[in-house]
Amino acid sequence: MDIQDGDILLISNQTILANMIKRALKCKYSHAGIVMYAEEYVGNNICLVAETTAEGFILKEYARKVLIESENIAGFRYIGGLKKKEKDRLKFEIARRMGREYDTIDLIRLGIYYIFGFNLRYENARKLTCAEAVERCYRAINKPICPDIINPEDITPKDIQNSRYLKKVF
Repeated sequence: MDIQDGDILLISNQTILANMIKRALKCKYSHAGIVMYAEEYVGNNICLVAETTAEGFILKEYARKVLIESENIAGFRYIGGLKKKEKDRLKFEIARRMGREYDTIDLIRLGIYYIFGFNLRYENARKLTCAEAVERCYRAINKPICPDIINPEDITPKDIQNSRYLKKVF
């Protein structure tokens, strides 16, 4: 199956921090992103992925083959797919959030919640975690991935993986 604009990637990174996230969440994945501009460059071996890294919310290049064949990456698609207008709006929502900083404090807050069960309320509208960025972009096009979770900053890769609105496609 080929990659489409709007596909959601869940990634199992192997860093110390990623392993701590996976252990706390009891989940295979530690990171999330959204595929963009895959359809415009079908002949190209590169896809752009919107993701939150230490550099902030950025577009990063990935080789298509790596995305599809890696054991550490899974691709999910909104059930029923996205219409062209929804994909265009999703690109706009991603562009609107470009450059926002990574929210390290929120990541610590989520860790405290998953390890100790203590939920501290915190939100910084100028910063994003990876799963929060995915959820906010999808909510902006009226396609929430985890609508039962009220606050997008509470979304984790595990929640995305378990969403009833997504199907695994690679």
